[in-house]
Parts: sequence; C-alpha cells; structure tokens
Amino acid sequence: MKNNYLLLLLLFAVGVKAQIISIPDAQFKAKLLSGECTFDSSDNPFQIDANGNNEIEQSEALTVSRISIYNAIPKIQSFAGVEYFTNLTEFRTSEQNVSTLDVSALSSLTLLEIYNSHLTSVNVSGLSNLEYINVSGNEIGTLDLNGLTSLENLQVYNNNLTTLDVHSLSALKYFEGASNDIHSIDFSNLSNLITLRMDDNNLQNLNLSGCTSLEQLLCPSNDIATIDVSGLPSLRIIWMAYNLLTTIDVSQNPLLWNLDVQHNNIGTIDVSQNTMLEHLVCNDNALVSIFAKNGTDETSFQFFDNPNLQYICADESQVAAIGTLASNLFYDTVVNSYCTFVPGGEFYTVNGTARFNPSTEACDTGNAEIPFFKLGLSATNVSGQLTADLNGSYTMPLQAGIHTLFPMLENPNYFNVSPSSVTVDFPTQSSPFAQDFCVSANGSHPDLEVVVFALQTFRPGFENQLKIVYKNKGTEAQSGSVTFAFDSTLSQIVTVTPTETSQTASIWSWNFSDLQPFETREINLILLLNTPTDTPSLNSGDILHFTASVTGNPSDETPLDNTAQINPVVVNSLDPNDKICLEGNVVGSDKIGEYVHYMIRFENTGTAPAQNVVISDTIDPTRFDMNSLVTLSASHDFFTRFVGMRTDFVFENINLAFEDGLNDGYIVFKVKTLPTLSPGNFLINSAGIFFDYNVPIPTGSAITFIQALSDPDFEFNDYFSLYPNPASDTISIHAKDASIIESLDVYDIMGRQVLSIADPRSLNAIDVSKLKTGTYFVRITSDKGKANAKFIKK
Repeated sequence: MKNNYLLLLLLFAVGVKAQIISIPDAQFKAKLLSGECTFDSSDNPFQIDANGNNEIEQSEALTVSRISIYNAIPKIQSFAGVEYFTNLTEFRTSEQNVSTLDVSALSSLTLLEIYNSHLTSVNVSGLSNLEYINVSGNEIGTLDLNGLTSLENLQVYNNNLTTLDVHSLSALKYFEGASNDIHSIDFSNLSNLITLRMDDNNLQNLNLSGCTSLEQLLCPSNDIATIDVSGLPSLRIIWMAYNLLTTIDVSQNPLLWNLDVQHNNIGTIDVSQNTMLEHLVCNDNALVSIFAKNGTDETSFQFFDNPNLQYICADESQVAAIGTLASNLFYDTVVNSYCTFVPGGEFYTVNGTARFNPSTEACDTGNAEIPFFKLGLSATNVSGQLTADLNGSYTMPLQAGIHTLFPMLENPNYFNVSPSSVTVDFPTQSSPFAQDFCVSANGSHPDLEVVVFALQTFRPGFENQLKIVYKNKGTEAQSGSVTFAFDSTLSQIVTVTPTETSQTASIWSWNFSDLQPFETREINLILLLNTPTDTPSLNSGDILHFTASVTGNPSDETPLDNTAQINPVVVNSLDPNDKICLEGNVVGSDKIGEYVHYMIRFENTGTAPAQNVVISDTIDPTRFDMNSLVTLSASHDFFTRFVGMRTDFVFENINLAFEDGLNDGYIVFKVKTLPTLSPGNFLINSAGIFFDYNVPIPTGSAITFIQALSDPDFEFNDYFSLYPNPASDTISIHAKDASIIESLDVYDIMGRQVLSIADPRSLNAIDVSKLKTGTYFVRITSDKGKANAKFIKK
C-alpha cells in the first residue's frame, strides 16, 4: 500500500513539472509574471501566475489574450515560450533585441506588432486569422505571407527586404513598406487595398491594376519611370515626388485631391478632369505646360524650378493669381483659360438660334438667322455676355445655379423678341437646354449702315484689299446703292467683286436690292498703290482717303452711319498683327457718346497651323461703354464672350494656316464712347492675340485724340513732317510749304499736357529728353488751323 502512494506522488510531480512552460529569457519571464503586460479576454491586466509559484503553467498561458511589452530594460533577447499562449489574439512589443520570432503556432492571433527590435526573421505562416502585422524598424530580409487570408494591415517599413510577394493578401487594405530595397512589387487585383506607401525603396516597377479601392498612393523617392493609375477610380492622394516620371495620366481619377509629383522629369501635367483637386505640387520638373482648368480653385498650386514652363491653362478665377506667381518667378509663362472655351469641371449648356420673322406667324427654320446675335447673362453675383456666330447659333456653357439669358439688341425699340428672357436652373433642368429666340419688327424703322476697312497696311507699290460692308439694321427690306470714293491718281482698282453698277475715275457705285433685316453684304476691292517714282508719287507718311456711303429708300432713321471714311497712313513696313481705329488718330467731339470703329488684324507667322486664335481685348470702362459693342465683320467664323472688362473674340478650330496668303484674319467691331468724355481726352485701346498656347502678340495701342469740332482740322502730314520718330532727345517739325506754326503743345497718352511752347518758330529742335519713354501727341496751331501728330519717346 505504501508503495502505491509513493507511485502516485511521483506521477503527480511529473505532471506538474510537465505543465510549466520553459521561458529561457529571464526578462521576458519577469515581464509576464509582473502582471503589467498580460491581459485577459476583456482586455484587463491580470496576474498570470494564479498559483503564486513564480512559474507559468500551460493552463495559465491559455488565459492570456494580449501581451504588450514596450521598452523593456534590459532588452529581451528571446520570445521562446510564447508559442504556448495559443489563445493569444494580440502580441505587441518594441525596442527589444530579438533576432527571430516564431508565432506560427498562435492560430488565434489577429495582431502582431514587434518593431525596432533587430528582427532578422519572423514566422507567421498559417495564421489565417491575422489581421494586422507591424514588423517595421527591423532587419528582416525575407517575409513569407502566404496563407494570411485575413490580413488587412501590413507594416514592414525600415527593413532589409528586397522582394515581397503580396499577391495572396486578398483582404489587404493598408500597406507601408517604406525604406527597404524592393525594386519591383505586384499589387495587382488587391481590390480592397486603400493605402499604399513605398517611399525610399529604389522601386522601379509597380503594378496596381485592379486596385479599385486604392485612395492613397505614396511612393516618393524611388526610381519609377512609368506609373499607370488609370484603373484607380478611388484615388485621392498621389505622392510620387523624387522619381523618374516623364508623364502621368490622372484623367481617370475623378476623386483626386492631392497630386505631388515634384522633382521628376514631367513635361506636361493635365489635371483638367480632376474637379476635386485641392493641392498640385509639381516643382522641379521639365514642365512646358500645365492644364489645370478644372472648375476648382486649388488652395496650393506650386510649379517653381520649371524655367521652361511656357503655358498654364487655368480657371478664369485663378488666371490673375497664377500669372502673378509666374511673374514673381521671372517666368515668361502664358497664363490664360483658352485651352478650352467652356468652364472647367462640370458645366451645363444652353444653346439655340436667333431668327428674324418678317411675318406674324411663329418662327421656324425657314426664317433667316441673325448673325452675331448678342445675349446677356445674369446670375447671383455673376454677369456676362455672349455673341452668336455668323449663323445666329449660340452655345452658352454655364455652371450650376439659376441663370437668366436676355437679348441685347443694338436698337431694342425697333424689335420685339420672344422670349424676352429665359431662366434656367441647373442641374434641375436637363442639359443641353434648347432655347431659340424669335425677333420681329416693332413698327417701321429704315436703317442702313456701312463700314470700310483694309485688310493690310498700305505700302507704296503694293496691292491691298479693301472691304465695304453694308448692313440692314432696320425692320424692313431695303434697296439702294453703295458708293466708293477715292483718289484715282494715287491708286487704281485692280479687281472688284461684285461688279460695279457704274463708275467714274474716282467714284464707283453698286446697286443692291432686297437687303433683308440683319442681312450683311460685302464689296471686295483690290487696289494697287503708286510707287515713290510714280507721278504723283506715294511715300511713307502720306495720307490716303477712302469714303464709302450707302443710301436706301425710304430715308434712313440714323443717317450718321450711312457714310464711313478711313484715312490710312502709308508705311514702308508691315505689321501683321495690329489694332487700328478706323476713324483715325483724331476725331471730333461729335464722337463723344457715339460709336467708333476698330479693326484687329492677325497673321500666323509661325511654322504650323494654329488650331485656335483668341483676340483678347480689354475695353477701358472709363472711356467706352462695353455693353454697346457690336461685331460687324470677321474673316472666319467666331464667337464673342465677355469676361469682366475683357472681350474675347474666339476663333475656335480656325486651323489658320502658316503659309503666306492663307495665314491672315481680322475682326471689325464698333463700340460707343462714354458721354462723359471731353475734348482733349484720348481713346486708348489695345489687344493681345493668342495663337494656341503661345505668348500673346500685343497689337500696340490704338490711340485717338478727341478734339473740339470748333477747331479747324487738317492732316498734319499734308503740310508738316516730324522727325526723328522714335526720338531720344529732340524732335523737329518741318513745314512742307510756307505754313507757320504759331504754338505747340505735347500731351501724353492720358491727355495730360507735358510741354507747351508759345512760339516755336525760333526753335530748330524741341527738347523732349526729360519725357519718360512712351507715346506722345504733338498738337500744333498754325496759320492753317490745328493738327495732331504722334511720336514715340525712346
């Protein structure tokens, strides 16, 4: 019996010894026994040594759900024994000195965190419940991730990884693998992946196809030369700075919020489809162009260290600020919104046609279209205007909101318009919204107008084309005649279309009939000018005079515009891009509050066709009534839009050739001067001509002096010459006959008197050395009256 008790006692002792877990690392064991690092299933800290024997039995290990050991001193050298904690769901530690870790037996583990602990290897094979791994800041060279079907978050940054196979991690959402040495990695078809960070890896190849949930792509400081993000519709942040990219296409990333591609070799960035973009950082690239017209005002827009940047297309609301930034960087960058002619981002359209209905019946497609029909726009804090094309058709792009469109006729009392206005509410109403306008007569108003202009400057011995454009502005069809008067001793008509009805040496006439309301017709003439050796001779500085007039039946309601005269100055040089006032450099005070006419000529002098041409004309609101602007003629189909004080004449898809004879164009319009102007004021206007994305060509200023009608007037160059022009220090005025200059005044372009000489006859030269560089007008009073001349101070 005594022997049986002894046997039972021995068996019991062996069983107890078998349940105690061997934990070789004393520091690890001490931490486990401290009660500070072990947590139960309710995540409460507890003493694992339930029986107080300073040992850990297997049964005690099974009660632990979480182990958290941070910054142990001294550092733990081994976690051997942790494999017995088979109910463990979380194992967290850091700042240890452990070379290997095997947790493959912990099948319940969902979280593993061991960072900055000198690990060279970790075994996590078969842990199908594992959701989170952070082994960052170690020395791991390889990592087997097969079978981790529940893994959502993987952090392996700051290791020695050269390859990593993640293709089986179908549940992966967050990956951070920065500061390794991975050259190529394939994330294809990881459709749950949300965040990917791989900076500082020498990464060259990155496959993201099928990552449809990816929101953050963070891979700066690598060697990536190409990246395809086209199939990533959820992408919000792209950080690809310090790579080798030459292009990046983000057109299929509609949610993109932040794009940082600084320090690459990208030539063009296009974010025009990214309507949610807030931050664009593209410093230090090889940028030539940026297309950022997307309907949003980015809070951060950086492009410094791109000295070859030629063009930025931005939303109209950003053009001024971005232009200032480019100027501050000393870049000659063109900044405008002309890459497209619709608003950036989402927009809606109203389109239709304006027609004139001569009867009381409803308008239909059989009625004549109204060329250049003008529409006004009003909305909350917004106003604008648009001119239809040559066929009376218009398309008005609008952004979300309530907008009211209304006709703007030159003579609104002549006509009735149906509807008188239209209000649209986008996006409540469908787009495009179709709205035609029908114009009918309001009584009888006979009204014709005529304008004459030349398509080139006048040079001695050369041919030049003139156009006579006449229009029925009234309410009923007209018949009548057009006459053209010129000095036939200085030029001769070579060809004319249509053929004249009658002619004398200096007066040619054309009869017309059935000119309908809003209809415009043209007469084209080619004149050959005399040479300096002809008799009479024609030389640079001489003045030519051409007059066109139109008469109809019955008598005209506004006869002042039935006659048009131009007095061009003969020149030796050709400026193919210019702006001129057809009335000349001087007008009488009768033009105050009335129309003056302008012509802008342009020529493609480049080496390729220009797809689009935009003439940007800033109308000075202190001198002109912008709302009165009326387009009269143009070389090509166009439309007009009004943006603030700027008028854009848009020749979209003009495809203007560059070959001589095919590369010219023009626009002619009229605009009223303000009634508040006075004699002595100047009309000053200039424009910029944009050929596609090139630097705009300035036209120079068209400067016209307003003088009182009571002052006698003659052409300065008929009796006097001014030289040198441009001048540095002095100018001289020479009388061509015995004319006597009694007094002389000089004005700047603002109309301010800067010099006055009571008796200039005793002076051989006039000192202008103290004048600032710019354009000036000389006004002389002579025995023949008063005249004006212009000179430039260098």
